[in-house]
Amino acid sequence: MERLLKAEHPQLAEVTWLVSWQLPEERAELPEALSRRSDVEVIVSHDRGLSVNRNHALAHPCAAPLVLIGDDDVDYSEQGLLGLISEFEAHPEVDVICGRYTCRGEYVKPYGSGYHSLRKAPFGWYVTSFELAFRRRAAEGLHFHELLGIGAPCLIAGEETVFLEAMLRRGSEGLLVPVTIGAHDGSTTGERMGRDPRFLFTHGAVLTYLHPRSWPLRLMVHARRSPLPAWQYLRHTFAGARYALRMKIFSGW
Repeated sequence: MERLLKAEHPQLAEVTWLVSWQLPEERAELPEALSRRSDVEVIVSHDRGLSVNRNHALAHPCAAPLVLIGDDDVDYSEQGLLGLISEFEAHPEVDVICGRYTCRGEYVKPYGSGYHSLRKAPFGWYVTSFELAFRRRAAEGLHFHELLGIGAPCLIAGEETVFLEAMLRRGSEGLLVPVTIGAHDGSTTGERMGRDPRFLFTHGAVLTYLHPRSWPLRLMVHARRSPLPAWQYLRHTFAGARYALRMKIFSGW
């Protein structure tokens, strides 16, 4: 909540901010700076897990037709938010749109130029949660996988990747657009933990969902590009893949 209060959240007639606040072990007063804002709604739960928390937000009754997944340390741009809304208006056939963000004034991912289908995104691009926006009606019945993400038992990331893939598999059209939503000047989970065995374990597990037939070959290719020794990379990622398959983590997804 302290990070949220320090970040920029423009007040716009077109935007409502829904804050899902997890307090698993304590109680706290709503900060006055939020209670004064008519465009902010805060819901409170007493459980754990990033995906669990996002599902609280998705399930909360709301009339807004568009959803942008947020994070507590993103400085949002008024121009970026309005631009994102305009892209949905300009592309009525599209249900999912991913924008861009900057880190210390620069783009840290390969976005390419112009527009790209999310089914054929630029090489090396991956979705970050706070880039992901969608029409609420297109996500009916979907939720974030609660065995993925920060606070989950074993698999500490990948929840937004699986959510996006699930939407595309339902037939939703997705578009990567040249709209900068805001700035995130800290590193993301993937950037911080790229060499962490738990992150590699998770990557191997998630790849079995994204590419159920070719994941072994893809891991072999990824191992050659990894800054870690190939044997070390493969040990952790293959362990994660075996875990996902044995436990049937993605059964029904």
